[in-house]
Amino acid sequence: MKPIKLSIEGLNSFIQKQTIDFNALGVDNLFCISGSTGSGKTTIVDAIILALYGSIKRGSFDDIINLSCQKAVVELNIEFEDEEYIIVRELRRGKPAKAMAYKKDGTPVANSVTELNKFVLNKIGLEKDQFTRVVMLQQGEFDKFLSDNRNDRMKVIEKLTDVSKYKKVVALINEDERNAKNELENMKNVLDSFSDVSDEILNEQQKQLEVVLAEEVRLADEKNVKNKFIQEIKKKLLEYKAYEEREVKITALKAELDEIEKEVILLDKGKENSITYSEKLDKTVKEIAENGKKREEISVYFAQAEQAKNITENIELAVKEYKQTEKEKIAKEEEIEKHLLTISATKEKYGFSEDNAKEIAQKESLAYTELYSLYTAQQTRKKTLAITQKEYDASVRKLSEKKAITPITERGKNEKADECAKAKDRVKNAEEILEKLRSDNALGIVLSSVKMGEKCPICGNVVTSLSHVQEGGSIAEATAQLKSAKDDYERLLQELTKLEQSHVTAITEYNSALENEANLKARVEELVKEIGEEITLDKVKESEQRAKSAKEFESCVTMLNSLKGIVKDKENDLKKRKEEGEKLRNQQKNLQQYLIDKCGTCEAEGIKNKINMLREKDSKLEQEKKEIEELLRELSNREIKLSEKKKNKQEQYENLKKEHTYCEKIDQSAVESAENELKSIEDGIMRAISEKSALATRIKDGQSRLEVKKEKEKEYSEKQKLYDNLKELKDIFKGSAFTDFVADAFIEDITAYASEQMADLSSNQYSMEYREGAFYVNDYCGDGGSRNVTTLSGGEKFLASLSLAIAISRRTAHSRDYGFFFIDEGFGTLDEATLETVCASLEKLADDTMVGVITHRNELIDRIPSVLKVTKADGENGSICTLKL
Repeated sequence: MKPIKLSIEGLNSFIQKQTIDFNALGVDNLFCISGSTGSGKTTIVDAIILALYGSIKRGSFDDIINLSCQKAVVELNIEFEDEEYIIVRELRRGKPAKAMAYKKDGTPVANSVTELNKFVLNKIGLEKDQFTRVVMLQQGEFDKFLSDNRNDRMKVIEKLTDVSKYKKVVALINEDERNAKNELENMKNVLDSFSDVSDEILNEQQKQLEVVLAEEVRLADEKNVKNKFIQEIKKKLLEYKAYEEREVKITALKAELDEIEKEVILLDKGKENSITYSEKLDKTVKEIAENGKKREEISVYFAQAEQAKNITENIELAVKEYKQTEKEKIAKEEEIEKHLLTISATKEKYGFSEDNAKEIAQKESLAYTELYSLYTAQQTRKKTLAITQKEYDASVRKLSEKKAITPITERGKNEKADECAKAKDRVKNAEEILEKLRSDNALGIVLSSVKMGEKCPICGNVVTSLSHVQEGGSIAEATAQLKSAKDDYERLLQELTKLEQSHVTAITEYNSALENEANLKARVEELVKEIGEEITLDKVKESEQRAKSAKEFESCVTMLNSLKGIVKDKENDLKKRKEEGEKLRNQQKNLQQYLIDKCGTCEAEGIKNKINMLREKDSKLEQEKKEIEELLRELSNREIKLSEKKKNKQEQYENLKKEHTYCEKIDQSAVESAENELKSIEDGIMRAISEKSALATRIKDGQSRLEVKKEKEKEYSEKQKLYDNLKELKDIFKGSAFTDFVADAFIEDITAYASEQMADLSSNQYSMEYREGAFYVNDYCGDGGSRNVTTLSGGEKFLASLSLAIAISRRTAHSRDYGFFFIDEGFGTLDEATLETVCASLEKLADDTMVGVITHRNELIDRIPSVLKVTKADGENGSICTLKL
């Protein structure tokens, strides 16, 4: 950890931002901060602590903000673990503080006060109070570690030496002891679950298994014997069953042969009757042929009857058509009357003539089209006139607006030109002032080395006053004023250019609007002339109605002529249909008389019924013919089948008689008894197998579990040894004795180093020791006794505190990498020899640690190579820091 750069603004006596570069200041790893009382030296240390911890030692945040400022800002560049971070804290009156931290590359690491505090504590490892006791020793905090009570001192030591890691070791030992104890209890419970497993139990189960195996072998032999017996008796039983089946088949075949003989007898009787069926069949065939001839004759008469029926239907249809034609003729005559009335009315209204109706319709239609076209064009011009009139009115208003704008832009341009002229004069005046100051300053540089009472190197007179010597600050101020004047002049020139452009644009727009107004006015006058005499909508509608009437008149005349022709055609058609009807009636009368003579009726339906009766009779005869033929075929087939069946059955009967020999009867109960005995044996075998499997499984599981048990017993023994060791360690490290021992050892170590430092600083007058939780100083020039540090004088306590602080810094520089050490404590109580020794000690400490000292002792300032001079605030600029190497 090492500070790189610190910026302070608005904090205590600091008003303007002051930046301290520790890389430059601590180039030799040793520097001091000097200044008069109240100059702000201590504020630098406070600013570093404020940046890191966000808190102060004295007052509230509002108290440390400079009265002329509204906020205080502290920015610290610091190195943690070879990486640079920037920490920023901002304090505002009456408002919460802001804080943030980020890496040098801009990566944020904290964006709030809480986050930043955690980040710093994690990096440094010390609370603020601990940090100010061992790293940055503030005023009034210098001897705190020396006079702290044991508990507070132990807390600091724990942070510095990371004694907490030993506490963690003790905690781990306690935790491991508890875990080992729990594991022992769990392992004991597991071992108890193996109480049913031992070598003796396994031997006993092995003997049981051997007995079961012997019983299984005996039952298997008995099963084989019983199986052979059952197979033999089953074979004899099957032979007896085959004998019984043959007996049944022979009896059944004998009965079938008897039935076949009966069927043969019946078939012979049917053959005798088949002769009668054949004669009947011949008779039926002849009757069917005769009926066919009769049907053909009657079919001819039926066709003629159908023709007569068609003629009758044609007559009826002709009568209907005649009546329909007569109705149509009457309707057309009525339509003619209506058209005559329409024509008469139109002629009377408009004076149209029937001779040139088509020409009249064309003429009226053309007149309407021309009038409507003129009307539409006139309406379009009216709309255009209205739009143009609106545009003209708008252009007049716009012209008025543009006319009013032009003077305004001209006035603005003139005013801005005046401002530019004045700005130019200010630039000229500023240049003259700067030139004069530069001339005066050249004189001041020459006279800066002249003192009161000496001769002036320019005029040779004795110098009585130095008030005419100008400081460089006046030239800088004049340069700034000249730059400001030039910037104003450039800005005003740009604004003037824009206003001139706006004025030119306004004039151009006014001229354009004026021209547009004149054009629109001319267009309005032209449209008024074009519209001329107004064509009313009533005239257009009247022309349209006249054109429609002319069209209807033409249509009526055309339709009237057409209807007259249609009526004449209908009259001719009626005459023709009347003549055709008379011919059909005569033809119908002659055909009906012929049918009555031949069939007794002239109706086609009666003739059709006779034909159907003959067809039904033929159908019955055909069916009877088929039945007789089917019966004859069936008799023939049955005779063939019965002959074959009788032959097959006879052969089967003879074959069975040959195979049928006597067989001794076997009782089924003997087989069932033997099978029951076999099942009993098989059940015994299954029980033996099941018992064998169960015993084998138990033995296998027992062997496996016995191995596990022995392994668990071994693990239990090892765990018991571990637990005994951990318990012994727990008793050794019980409480905080061990960590207190480590902390005391550290304090004794730094006390030994501090004693050497104190001896060097006091020319071997004092040494230091630590015992019973307190520090003691041995005074070799006094009574030679040891005194508690609480009894030391101010100078003695300073030497003891400085020695202890240097010792702690040396020790922690290696363990915690605190790469700097600050002392804000007065050295006024030290004599010159002691001060010389202190300087040597600090130089030695600076070999590997950046050491900063705040002092006003000139002897110390002269000895240290790098000095940061803090100049007291003048009430306007605040404290100023100046580096002197």
